[in-house]
Amino acid sequence: MEIKITTFIQSLDHDLWDIIVFGLEFPKENVSNSRIRYNEKEKEMLRLNAKAKHLMFCAWNYNVFDRISSCILAKEIWDRLEHIYEENNGEVTSLCHKLEHIYEENNVEVTSLCLMAREVSERESDEEDASKERNEVSYDEFIEVVDMYTLIISYLKNKIKCLTVENNELKINISSMNENESKKEEIGLLKKEISCLSKEYESLKNELDILNMSLELSTDFKEENEKLKIEVDALKKMF
Repeated sequence: MEIKITTFIQSLDHDLWDIIVFGLEFPKENVSNSRIRYNEKEKEMLRLNAKAKHLMFCAWNYNVFDRISSCILAKEIWDRLEHIYEENNGEVTSLCHKLEHIYEENNVEVTSLCLMAREVSERESDEEDASKERNEVSYDEFIEVVDMYTLIISYLKNKIKCLTVENNELKINISSMNENESKKEEIGLLKKEISCLSKEYESLKNELDILNMSLELSTDFKEENEKLKIEVDALKKMF
């Protein structure tokens, strides 16, 4: 954005660019308490300064205009715009680094959860095969599987809440940054990051739905097993 404005102003008038970069300084002769006399050269410099201010006022939106409207010289406006640009650029860089960290952290956690869920699923499958062969189920092992599912589901719910809060914060940040036209590329990057987080969110929701279904089936199986255990205990007492 700075390069575009610099090239545009220089293409209009190099004297105008000199006024913006080097400022406006010249001696003034006081005629009275309310008037100052300028020679022709000084009047031309004042005209260029006013033209440069008008050009930069029209180039920015109202939010930026409020921050530069109090400047008297075009150089003051330019210096303040550079400060605003550096400040916003630092905020965007910091936000991008934060997003990269969140994405890497979530990617590791989701991979870990998927491996854990696969391990539990394989263990449950092995237990079901063994149960079919010997026609019995280990109650303690079954309770361990149910507890593991409960722990994973609780963790996924908390993670989904955290991702939702982070997603809303990013949307708020992007909404405020949209007011500054110089940040369109950074906003596009943030939208891509939000899209990645949304996919992570959907993936976690799918994992949660699958685990909830497995937990319901496991709970029903647990209740049947408890009933069988009670009946077995009753039969033992009878004999």
